[in-house]
Amino acid sequence: MVSLKLVNTNNTDIDFVEHRDQLFYNKFLYRVNFKLEGVRYTYYIDTPDELSARIRESDPYSRFTDRTNLAKAKDNEIALRNFVEWRTNFKKLKLGVVRIESHHVSVFSNDLLYLKTIENIDNYIEYTYTEADANVFKGVRYFVEKPKHKHRAYLKSKKIDKNYIETMQSMLNNSTNLYPSKSFTKWLEEAKMGPLIWKYHYTSGSHYIDYDDENMLSYMVLMLGNVFGKRYKLEKRPDPI
Repeated sequence: MVSLKLVNTNNTDIDFVEHRDQLFYNKFLYRVNFKLEGVRYTYYIDTPDELSARIRESDPYSRFTDRTNLAKAKDNEIALRNFVEWRTNFKKLKLGVVRIESHHVSVFSNDLLYLKTIENIDNYIEYTYTEADANVFKGVRYFVEKPKHKHRAYLKSKKIDKNYIETMQSMLNNSTNLYPSKSFTKWLEEAKMGPLIWKYHYTSGSHYIDYDDENMLSYMVLMLGNVFGKRYKLEKRPDPI
């Protein structure tokens, strides 16, 4: 998903803001990402001593052992031990979720202050903090028939600058994954013909763009800025019981 640099410079604890239809795992506001070579050796490990025993007892000549990963785990054993201890305490406090993929770690939580303590595992690791922005997600919009697309973002009613129409038109022309409403398409076509008319200096809150991939929302915000208002999931109305 495309992430946007946080505009609020007063919040120096966050590197990026990610515009989403939902919070992370539907409930977490923050995520920290970092790379730690050999972290796969911490699977199903609860204590630092268990980790060291696993590394020590791994057979480098076994066909089941990746020698490169084992060597990296040995090099990073201190950081890995610190990570295991931090993760165990984090789980006991039930503050969030830890996810490991290959050599990459993602931790999700609503407690940013505690999340920052993960930096104690190693001073040389680069940690990236992201905040989820789902403040304007309003819920689900139901239809009698199954809708053609999964998500809908409405525009805000606001004054726009002279570059907006050209940027919007270019974005829609270059993407096959965005589906503007008929009224919005007509408005854009007319706006190119009569840019001096006052009604084309303002967007309408009745105009919307449908999309299927949640990632497209961040892409649109990256291209156009904060011009979107309410957002909805689109679903077929449940059949009556």
